[in-house]
Amino acid sequence: MILTTLLTIFLTSITLPENAFAASADSSVRKAQSAAEKQKYETGILWYHHALYQLDGQDKTGYKSYIHYNLSKLYYAEGKYSNSIRHIRESIRFNTSEQNDPVLRYHLGRSLIVNHEHATGELQLLRSRMAAEDPVLKLHITLYLARLYGYLNDLYQMAYYLNQAKELQLELPDTIDEHLAEAGSYAGMEPVYKSENKAKVLSTAIPGAGQLYARQYTNALGAVMVNSATIALLVRSVTLENYHHTLLIGSLLWWRYYDGNRDNAAHSVHEYNNRQRQSAIRKAMQSLDEIYRESFMQGDISLKRDDFLGAE
Repeated sequence: MILTTLLTIFLTSITLPENAFAASADSSVRKAQSAAEKQKYETGILWYHHALYQLDGQDKTGYKSYIHYNLSKLYYAEGKYSNSIRHIRESIRFNTSEQNDPVLRYHLGRSLIVNHEHATGELQLLRSRMAAEDPVLKLHITLYLARLYGYLNDLYQMAYYLNQAKELQLELPDTIDEHLAEAGSYAGMEPVYKSENKAKVLSTAIPGAGQLYARQYTNALGAVMVNSATIALLVRSVTLENYHHTLLIGSLLWWRYYDGNRDNAAHSVHEYNNRQRQSAIRKAMQSLDEIYRESFMQGDISLKRDDFLGAE
């Protein structure tokens, strides 16, 4: 199928006169759209590229912006995010309508984020949200920002954008309102964190007590056993008046395990706190997933051809 498409494109490009290229570009775009609707993304991509080739040298910036926008979406659907980023940037470069900018930057931000360029993607989403006038588009952007901060393990920012979503003047279905409130409550709920300093103090007094405080029972038992065994060796060396061994055991073994047990207690508390945070984020994410399953969120917020060509 791909070879057939390539051959058709080649024959078209060498047989059509130059003044027929604009009309032929329309034909290529229609074929690309037809292929995209059938989820034949590679074929659609080829026809869109052919349309760009036919428009080369012509002052049709809006049309070029529209084609690059659609190319970006097809590359995104294929998981080729670097190509998606390149074409949505080209769409922004050729775009002549300010009203299109929030949607284009929303798509750019999403492509950057899934390509692990989080900081740049975040900036584009913030720019998109600031310029967006459509409350439904702003809801999509705000929820995507909340999801981004969840992935970045930032519970505070996640809660902030979930609350921003609730404050948008939108008549949302009751189910979405419920899931949004639920997600906000999980993200805004301050988990019960434990103190790393307290864990260190406890393990200084009794080896293993800090790990017990962090609910790391296996680590607590290990710390008690290792330190107890080392202390037993130390006491035995003193009893036998083997001070040379006493010095070696005290400096090389006992202090190492004793001090290490204190550091391990602090690390155990850090892991405990992280688990608490992750649990809250996971629950908030599950509520967000439920929101995206709602039919209201499946509405089309993408740009149409007239959005690009109206400014020409």
